[in-house]
Amino acid sequence: MNNSPQKWILLADGNYSNRITLRHNLEQKGYGILEIDTCTNVLTTVRNQEPSIIIINRDLPEGNVIEIVETLHKSEPQIKIALTFNKEDMLYAAKAMKAGADYCLLLPIDIEKLEELLKSAVEKHIKILQSKNNNFEYLISSNVKNMLERIAPTDASVLIEGETGTENLLQKFLVST
Repeated sequence: MNNSPQKWILLADGNYSNRITLRHNLEQKGYGILEIDTCTNVLTTVRNQEPSIIIINRDLPEGNVIEIVETLHKSEPQIKIALTFNKEDMLYAAKAMKAGADYCLLLPIDIEKLEELLKSAVEKHIKILQSKNNNFEYLISSNVKNMLERIAPTDASVLIEGETGTENLLQKFLVST
């Protein structure tokens, strides 16, 4: 991945020409692009790569797009979902919105409107990731917090032992108190 994973976009479209056109336009604007051409690997790719937004085509083969939208909406609510569809698929787009899609984009996609949508989605995603990274206190029990708050103002040396990440977590808490 690159230095700003928050700007990754997953293009899930069975139509090669749609993917190429979108990829070309979005890469020029500085977005990293992940591509999938079937439903089968969408969930795995999302969990492994955590893109800011998924642009998924209504006609993505080998699965049920509505079910994927519903699953992602429940399991990965921080990731925005945009469904692309044709004019005759308005009812399908409404079902996708009900299932949890954040946006519906009529094909052919207006790149200017897409850019506005992406800026907004990426900003929201970055804020969510930042709040996740800064909200670590809920992981520390109140007894441990009380002890750390008493130790923090002193010059005492403390040995911290625990599972991987424990030392970092407690150091963050000490610095923030």
